[in-house]
Amino acid sequence: MLYDFIKPGDRVVHRSCNVEATVVRVRAEDSRDGRVYFCKLDFGRSVKGPFNIEMNGKEFRREALVLL
Repeated sequence: MLYDFIKPGDRVVHRSCNVEATVVRVRAEDSRDGRVYFCKLDFGRSVKGPFNIEMNGKEFRREALVLL
């Protein structure tokens, strides 16, 4: 099942910035690590992450998120 952990509409917290966001899209990709899930997040505002990079609207690996 594609959405075995997080699905669109869920509220999550990104581990590196500890800011809540809404999952907009989830996609799966096969890699040498096996199946990897990416979640596109909407923080509802501008959020700067590590190295001062804008995080709003970006995709992140499922492992970087905590489900609320």
